[in-house]
Amino acid sequence: MMLREGDIIRTSYGTGPYRIRELTTVGGRLSLVCEDLRPDVGRVTAYLNDYEPLPDGTWQRAGSTDQLFFIERPAPRPGTQFDLFA
Repeated sequence: MMLREGDIIRTSYGTGPYRIRELTTVGGRLSLVCEDLRPDVGRVTAYLNDYEPLPDGTWQRAGSTDQLFFIERPAPRPGTQFDLFA
């Protein structure tokens, strides 16, 4: 699945959920800056780096079995910039 800013994800190793704030791709590898949504940690920044796309559309950390899992894509709120593309 193609991830985008605002998506909610978690990891296969039990962390998250995270809201993607920024994503970059360098050399086909994905790096994310996320907002940690766990209630017990507050709104801290989490960095998830070096994920590669797999043929089935999932993302796996390079040299590891760790994967990212898509949870949800929140609907845009009325009056946001997403209205420009409606």
